[in-house]
Amino acid sequence: MSFNLFQILTSLLQMADKHADEHKVNTNLPLQCQVQQVVARLSRLKHDGFKSTIALNVWIENWNLPEIKQETFELQQTIQTELNYAIHHLNTLKSEITTLHTQLREVKGKNKKLNEQISALHKQVADLSFEDIDYIVSEQPKQPTKVQNEHVQIAQRLKEPESKERSSCTSQIDQNENLQDCQEIQMKDTST
Repeated sequence: MSFNLFQILTSLLQMADKHADEHKVNTNLPLQCQVQQVVARLSRLKHDGFKSTIALNVWIENWNLPEIKQETFELQQTIQTELNYAIHHLNTLKSEITTLHTQLREVKGKNKKLNEQISALHKQVADLSFEDIDYIVSEQPKQPTKVQNEHVQIAQRLKEPESKERSSCTSQIDQNENLQDCQEIQMKDTST
């Protein structure tokens, strides 16, 4: 009799494997759809599991085998616990997916606003006319700076006829510069 029960359990496992192979989740679908498919299939499996356990209970009661009844009851509880855990875990995943989906919508909204701002800035830049800016800059009166004033004064002094004192100072400065150049050359020669 236990051989018959073993055959029944084996056939149930084979049917479950065949059912699992036939109903694999399509990974090309969005994650939320995949979760919904898995939850629906678990519900179907739970329903089929209950039908199978009822059939087993009827078979066991017909044969009046209390030991087998206890084993199947324990098996039934284990299956029920695992199914409840899987459903709870999938519901948790579903709520996390919903949260992520909401966050994604918020980010898309922010991204859309940023894109609108960027396009508005691009439009503003395109509307700018640099010719107006050049015209405004060219119209502004140019005031000489302090450095430019000094250069003008130096140029005016140079145009004035040289006095004797000035020419002697200039020649003395030239001599000093020549002397310094010679000293530098001699220092380089001695160092090498």
